[in-house]
Amino acid sequence: METQRQYAVRRAEWLPVWLAGGIMAYCFLPFEPPALWLLIAPTALALLVFYRYCPPGHNKPVTRLLGVFLVTCIGFSAAQWQVMRLEAPVMEGERFYVTLEGVVEEVSLDSGRARLLIAVDTIEELPPDQTPRKVRLSVRGKGDVPQAGGRIRVRAGIFRPSAPHIPGGFDFARYFYFREIGGIGYILPPIERLENAAKAGPDSRIARWRQGLQGWLLGQMPQPEGGVAVALLTGDQTAVDETVADEMRISSLAHILSISGMHMAIICGLFFFWLRTILILIPCVADRYDVKKISAVFGMLLGGFYLLLSGMPISAIRAWLMISVFFLAVLLDREAVTLRSLALAAILVLVLIPSSLFEAGFQLSFAATAALIVCYRRLALSPAAIWAYERPWYWKAVIYFPGLAFSSLIASAATAPFIAYHFHQFNLYGILANMLALPVLSFIVMPALALAVLLYPLGLSGIMLALVKWGIGWLIGAAHLVAALPGSSFRVPPMESWTLFAIGLGFILLILGKRHWQCVAGAGVFGAALASLLFYQPPDVLADETKRYVALRTDEEEWVLLRGKSARNFTVRQWEEYMGIKILPLRQWEKKYGHGIADESACPGQGPFSTVEHSLLVNEAKSLRRKRQATESIAPECPAFTFKNYTVIAPEHGEITVCRKGAPSCLTSAEEAALKQGGALSIRLGDGEIEVKSSCAKAVNRPWSGCGKL
Repeated sequence: METQRQYAVRRAEWLPVWLAGGIMAYCFLPFEPPALWLLIAPTALALLVFYRYCPPGHNKPVTRLLGVFLVTCIGFSAAQWQVMRLEAPVMEGERFYVTLEGVVEEVSLDSGRARLLIAVDTIEELPPDQTPRKVRLSVRGKGDVPQAGGRIRVRAGIFRPSAPHIPGGFDFARYFYFREIGGIGYILPPIERLENAAKAGPDSRIARWRQGLQGWLLGQMPQPEGGVAVALLTGDQTAVDETVADEMRISSLAHILSISGMHMAIICGLFFFWLRTILILIPCVADRYDVKKISAVFGMLLGGFYLLLSGMPISAIRAWLMISVFFLAVLLDREAVTLRSLALAAILVLVLIPSSLFEAGFQLSFAATAALIVCYRRLALSPAAIWAYERPWYWKAVIYFPGLAFSSLIASAATAPFIAYHFHQFNLYGILANMLALPVLSFIVMPALALAVLLYPLGLSGIMLALVKWGIGWLIGAAHLVAALPGSSFRVPPMESWTLFAIGLGFILLILGKRHWQCVAGAGVFGAALASLLFYQPPDVLADETKRYVALRTDEEEWVLLRGKSARNFTVRQWEEYMGIKILPLRQWEKKYGHGIADESACPGQGPFSTVEHSLLVNEAKSLRRKRQATESIAPECPAFTFKNYTVIAPEHGEITVCRKGAPSCLTSAEEAALKQGGALSIRLGDGEIEVKSSCAKAVNRPWSGCGKL
């Protein structure tokens, strides 16, 4: 009987895996399936019931396969239902200047500039069926920022969220789609506050309180400590100093800025301990009631409130679900910290928010937690663990730091591949940084911050805020110290989507595999995925979606911005972050090397190119083409750049030409078709062929795509 129960538990641990498989099957389809596909899950359930109960002597393997199929279909249907539920108009075109009226849902600070999330009521220049539900706008200039819940009318420049600025890069269009944001831009002052402000609902009240807490903390503590305190309390990282954020990322301390299991455990655990201690000291309560269970109920409620205050990121949702399962186990007198509780949290998150599967927060949070649970579960009965359990409290205090280092090692190893995929870097001294920072965060910063909030209405939070400021200063100092060490971080080549899939599959087999062959297969898949990075070959040409910015890798292995006014443009910074490179403006590069890289003999009408008829023309945005026709811009201004056996002609305006040197037909039809794809392009000029990747090659027919519909 025990064996059957354990087998059922092991099967339950795999349920999130099959759910994730269904979500990925939907998201990676090359087309948008019809709504009838939502019937797959009920059909599979009917088949499962039929095979499970109807036939005498039912076939168990068939039933199990149908069960896997059912869970996979639930994941598929949940993802499709979320997309259908969130589908809303998106701004078209590059930029619109519109008059907008709506309710401010959220206010945050980004590099000292206010950023508003607005639920749109009307846009005068657009009909209702083309009006986005929400827009995110930055406030230009200094002025009075409206409160959350207030109704405003503004003049704004709005444009649609863009596709990735480089193939494989961060997809802004998908990110904003699943947050119901159909336009981003900026507000042109002044901001008109309307008297008929909407009645503040629960969401607006929480957002207003978050805004008030952010302003209070930033007013009580100077930067950079104030920005970190805001992130710890409300989860809003936009006020964190950019230098501090970079140093924390390099030193593997960026996780303390995102509200996750550690923050939730500290806040809820402290409240549980404080409330239980207070109730025990009241004899009439302690004698009549189970104060442990009462404290568990209020700890769960406090965790839910902290979740709302944090803005409900995926990591915080996962943490609250797990802490709720823990407190529920206390109420039922059951064991709590197991893979079952983690699997339950994952199931709820994936069913309610299927798109979270592709977010870094979901992957990092669940990977670290699963690795810690499995490792400590396997070590729980070891002689060392039994010896540590039997020691008095002062021995346990001594063991704390080696245990912290071991936990940091496990979490760092589990999350390193996912960090490498999303952030393209690997940190060497993460254990040292966490050993320096986590004790101060756990025992000083978070308890003092919680007490400061509780004492704020009484005006007695000054001492606690002083402790918070000192502790955050220690955290910043630790991040700076570790980030300054030689070799603290190095770049990891960009990964393909299949590499992340292989890493995830290998990780799951290592964590959930109970048989020897599963662990061996998991290690093999995991290792092969990481080994594929050794064969990475960088592109030679980068071009954004509008072809306003074009960069070329030179023979000196440096990058030059051939087209574009500024190397600090947002698109260029995205390229630099994704590739781990530094792009120099053309004039700066020529000044550095004392010569230009233009090859005037390769211009049309000279050398092998008598005309541009056989060249591939990558069309630029229409607004630029109106300034100067391509035939007028290529010949008079001909910056032609040679690389390997190819020539790239990138005039200031007009069209870009990529051509094979000396070849009468320039490019093959397949190469021309590849380069005519929309979206941002990365081009690798090989010796025998051109390899082209487009950010819009696979997603143009999906609702969340920023590439438009075919």
